[in-house]
Amino acid sequence: MVKRHAQFVVLMILLAVLPATSLTQDTNTVLNNVIKAMNSQNLKTIRFTGSGSSYTAGKEVAWVKSYIRDIDLNTPSARIQIVRATGAPPVDQTENQSIGTSAAWSKQYELWTNPYSFVKAAMANKATTTIQTVFARKFTVVTFMLENKYKLSGFINDQNLIEKIQAWIDPNDTLVETTFRDYKEFNGLQCPTMIIETQAGEMALLVVVNDVKPNAPIN
Repeated sequence: MVKRHAQFVVLMILLAVLPATSLTQDTNTVLNNVIKAMNSQNLKTIRFTGSGSSYTAGKEVAWVKSYIRDIDLNTPSARIQIVRATGAPPVDQTENQSIGTSAAWSKQYELWTNPYSFVKAAMANKATTTIQTVFARKFTVVTFMLENKYKLSGFINDQNLIEKIQAWIDPNDTLVETTFRDYKEFNGLQCPTMIIETQAGEMALLVVVNDVKPNAPIN
Protein backbone atom coordinates (compact mmCIF):
# COMPACT_ATOMS: atom_id res chain seq x y z
CA MET A 1 0.00 0.00 0.00
CA VAL A 2 2.82 2.39 0.93
CA LYS A 3 4.69 1.45 -2.25
CA ARG A 4 1.65 2.19 -4.41
CA HIS A 5 1.15 5.52 -2.66
CA ALA A 6 4.80 6.45 -3.32
CA GLN A 7 4.46 5.53 -6.99
CA PHE A 8 1.33 7.67 -7.23
CA VAL A 9 3.13 10.65 -5.69
CA VAL A 10 6.05 10.27 -8.11
CA LEU A 11 3.64 10.06 -11.05
CA MET A 12 1.84 13.23 -9.96
CA ILE A 13 5.15 15.09 -9.64
CA LEU A 14 6.16 14.01 -13.16
CA LEU A 15 2.82 15.11 -14.57
CA ALA A 16 3.20 18.48 -12.89
CA VAL A 17 6.69 18.98 -14.36
CA LEU A 18 5.96 17.85 -17.91
CA PRO A 19 3.78 20.78 -19.04
CA ALA A 20 6.41 23.34 -17.98
CA THR A 21 9.16 21.38 -19.73
CA SER A 22 7.03 21.06 -22.88
CA LEU A 23 6.23 24.77 -22.83
CA THR A 24 9.93 25.67 -22.57
CA GLN A 25 10.77 23.40 -25.49
CA ASP A 26 7.95 24.88 -27.57
CA THR A 27 9.14 28.42 -26.85
CA ASN A 28 12.71 27.55 -27.78
CA THR A 29 11.47 25.97 -31.01
CA VAL A 30 9.45 29.07 -31.83
CA LEU A 31 12.42 31.36 -31.25
CA ASN A 32 14.81 29.15 -33.21
CA ASN A 33 12.34 29.14 -36.10
CA VAL A 34 12.34 32.96 -36.04
CA ILE A 35 16.15 33.03 -36.10
CA LYS A 36 16.17 30.67 -39.09
CA ALA A 37 13.50 32.66 -40.93
CA MET A 38 15.48 35.88 -40.45
CA ASN A 39 18.79 34.09 -41.10
CA SER A 40 20.21 35.88 -38.07
CA GLN A 41 22.15 32.95 -36.57
CA ASN A 42 25.50 34.73 -36.94
CA LEU A 43 24.29 38.30 -36.50
CA LYS A 44 26.41 40.41 -34.14
CA THR A 45 25.67 43.97 -35.25
CA ILE A 46 23.24 45.60 -37.62
CA ARG A 47 22.87 49.07 -39.13
CA PHE A 48 19.71 50.10 -40.89
CA THR A 49 18.99 53.42 -42.49
CA GLY A 50 15.88 55.04 -43.85
CA SER A 51 13.59 58.05 -43.80
CA GLY A 52 10.00 58.80 -42.90
CA SER A 53 8.12 60.93 -40.41
CA SER A 54 7.81 61.51 -36.67
CA TYR A 55 4.83 62.73 -34.71
CA THR A 56 4.27 64.76 -31.56
CA ALA A 57 1.09 63.90 -29.65
CA GLY A 58 0.12 61.83 -32.68
CA LYS A 59 -0.67 64.97 -34.71
CA GLU A 60 2.23 67.35 -35.36
CA VAL A 61 4.28 65.82 -38.15
CA ALA A 62 7.97 66.31 -38.93
CA TRP A 63 9.74 64.93 -41.98
CA VAL A 64 12.52 62.53 -41.01
CA LYS A 65 15.16 63.10 -43.70
CA SER A 66 17.50 60.50 -42.26
CA TYR A 67 17.15 57.71 -39.72
CA ILE A 68 20.17 55.59 -38.76
CA ARG A 69 20.08 52.88 -36.09
CA ASP A 70 23.16 50.89 -35.08
CA ILE A 71 22.54 47.84 -32.88
CA ASP A 72 25.24 45.84 -31.10
CA LEU A 73 23.66 42.56 -30.04
CA ASN A 74 26.59 41.47 -27.90
CA THR A 75 26.94 44.54 -25.66
CA PRO A 76 23.90 45.09 -26.01
CA SER A 77 23.61 48.73 -27.03
CA ALA A 78 22.17 50.95 -29.73
CA ARG A 79 22.85 54.30 -31.32
CA ILE A 80 20.15 56.26 -33.12
CA GLN A 81 20.53 59.37 -35.24
CA ILE A 82 17.45 61.19 -36.52
CA VAL A 83 17.59 64.22 -38.80
CA ARG A 84 14.26 66.05 -38.91
CA ALA A 85 13.25 68.96 -41.14
CA THR A 86 11.02 71.28 -39.13
CA GLY A 87 9.62 74.77 -39.47
CA ALA A 88 9.00 77.00 -42.47
CA PRO A 89 11.30 77.17 -44.28
CA PRO A 90 12.43 73.72 -43.08
CA VAL A 91 15.52 73.60 -40.90
CA ASP A 92 17.43 70.39 -40.17
CA GLN A 93 17.53 69.29 -36.54
CA THR A 94 19.75 66.35 -35.58
CA GLU A 95 19.00 64.15 -32.58
CA ASN A 96 21.55 61.59 -31.35
CA GLN A 97 20.80 58.88 -28.81
CA SER A 98 23.05 56.26 -27.22
CA ILE A 99 21.15 53.55 -25.38
CA GLY A 100 22.56 50.87 -23.10
CA THR A 101 21.23 48.57 -20.41
CA SER A 102 21.83 51.20 -17.73
CA ALA A 103 19.46 53.68 -19.40
CA ALA A 104 16.09 54.47 -17.86
CA TRP A 105 13.40 52.11 -19.13
CA SER A 106 11.61 55.00 -20.86
CA LYS A 107 14.63 55.00 -23.23
CA GLN A 108 15.99 51.48 -22.81
CA TYR A 109 12.88 49.84 -24.27
CA GLU A 110 14.06 51.03 -27.71
CA LEU A 111 17.04 48.73 -27.33
CA TRP A 112 14.77 45.67 -27.29
CA THR A 113 11.98 46.62 -29.69
CA ASN A 114 13.64 45.27 -32.81
CA PRO A 115 13.32 41.66 -33.99
CA TYR A 116 16.95 40.70 -33.42
CA SER A 117 17.49 42.02 -29.89
CA PHE A 118 14.02 40.80 -28.90
CA VAL A 119 14.74 37.19 -29.86
CA LYS A 120 18.10 37.16 -28.09
CA ALA A 121 16.59 38.63 -24.92
CA ALA A 122 13.63 36.23 -25.05
CA MET A 123 15.97 33.23 -25.17
CA ALA A 124 17.83 34.52 -22.10
CA ASN A 125 14.81 35.45 -19.98
CA LYS A 126 12.55 32.39 -19.69
CA ALA A 127 10.02 33.49 -22.28
CA THR A 128 6.59 31.89 -22.49
CA THR A 129 4.42 31.26 -25.52
CA THR A 130 0.70 31.71 -26.15
CA ILE A 131 -1.53 31.81 -29.22
CA GLN A 132 -3.61 34.91 -29.98
CA THR A 133 -5.97 35.76 -32.81
CA VAL A 134 -5.90 39.38 -33.97
CA PHE A 135 -8.34 40.46 -36.70
CA ALA A 136 -8.84 36.81 -37.72
CA ARG A 137 -5.08 36.21 -37.96
CA LYS A 138 -3.37 33.79 -35.62
CA PHE A 139 -0.11 34.81 -33.97
CA THR A 140 2.32 33.04 -31.69
CA VAL A 141 3.01 35.51 -28.88
CA VAL A 142 6.31 35.27 -26.99
CA THR A 143 6.40 37.15 -23.68
CA PHE A 144 9.15 37.68 -21.14
CA MET A 145 10.21 40.04 -18.34
CA LEU A 146 13.45 42.02 -18.26
CA GLU A 147 14.94 42.61 -14.81
CA ASN A 148 11.82 40.85 -13.48
CA LYS A 149 9.71 43.98 -14.00
CA TYR A 150 9.67 45.13 -17.64
CA LYS A 151 7.30 43.18 -19.87
CA LEU A 152 7.86 42.63 -23.59
CA SER A 153 5.67 40.66 -26.03
CA GLY A 154 6.44 39.74 -29.63
CA PHE A 155 3.81 38.67 -32.18
CA ILE A 156 5.12 36.08 -34.63
CA ASN A 157 3.26 35.41 -37.87
CA ASP A 158 2.87 32.21 -39.90
CA GLN A 159 6.14 32.95 -41.73
CA ASN A 160 8.03 32.86 -38.41
CA LEU A 161 8.73 36.59 -38.62
CA ILE A 162 8.13 39.08 -35.83
CA GLU A 163 5.34 41.39 -36.92
CA LYS A 164 4.89 43.42 -33.73
CA ILE A 165 6.58 44.04 -30.39
CA GLN A 166 4.79 45.50 -27.39
CA ALA A 167 6.44 47.29 -24.47
CA TRP A 168 5.02 49.26 -21.57
CA ILE A 169 6.66 52.46 -20.32
CA ASP A 170 5.95 55.20 -17.78
CA PRO A 171 3.88 57.15 -17.16
CA ASN A 172 1.02 54.82 -16.29
CA ASP A 173 2.37 51.83 -18.22
CA THR A 174 1.84 53.46 -21.61
CA LEU A 175 1.66 50.82 -24.36
CA VAL A 176 4.27 51.22 -27.08
CA GLU A 177 3.73 49.06 -30.17
CA THR A 178 6.37 48.67 -32.86
CA THR A 179 5.07 47.05 -36.05
CA PHE A 180 7.31 45.53 -38.73
CA ARG A 181 6.12 45.11 -42.31
CA ASP A 182 7.35 44.01 -45.72
CA TYR A 183 10.42 41.98 -44.79
CA LYS A 184 13.10 41.92 -47.47
CA GLU A 185 16.49 40.26 -47.80
CA PHE A 186 19.56 42.43 -47.27
CA ASN A 187 22.87 40.58 -47.64
CA GLY A 188 21.17 37.36 -46.58
CA LEU A 189 19.37 38.86 -43.58
CA GLN A 190 15.60 39.28 -43.52
CA CYS A 191 14.74 42.78 -42.33
CA PRO A 192 11.47 44.77 -42.26
CA THR A 193 11.35 47.66 -44.71
CA MET A 194 8.65 49.54 -42.83
CA ILE A 195 8.71 50.22 -39.08
CA ILE A 196 5.77 51.90 -37.36
CA GLU A 197 5.79 52.93 -33.71
CA THR A 198 2.72 54.03 -31.80
CA GLN A 199 2.44 55.20 -28.21
CA ALA A 200 -0.89 54.95 -26.40
CA GLY A 201 -2.50 54.26 -29.78
CA GLU A 202 -1.13 57.39 -31.47
CA MET A 203 1.49 57.56 -34.19
CA ALA A 204 5.01 58.32 -32.96
CA LEU A 205 7.34 57.28 -35.78
CA LEU A 206 7.27 55.81 -39.27
CA VAL A 207 10.49 54.66 -40.94
CA VAL A 208 10.86 53.31 -44.47
CA VAL A 209 14.09 51.29 -44.46
CA ASN A 210 16.19 51.61 -47.60
CA ASP A 211 19.43 49.90 -46.57
CA VAL A 212 20.60 47.31 -44.05
CA LYS A 213 24.18 46.29 -43.23
CA PRO A 214 24.45 43.10 -41.14
CA ASN A 215 27.63 42.81 -39.07
CA ALA A 216 28.77 46.30 -40.02
CA PRO A 217 31.58 47.73 -37.84
CA ILE A 218 30.24 49.95 -35.06
CA ASN A 219 32.78 52.50 -33.82
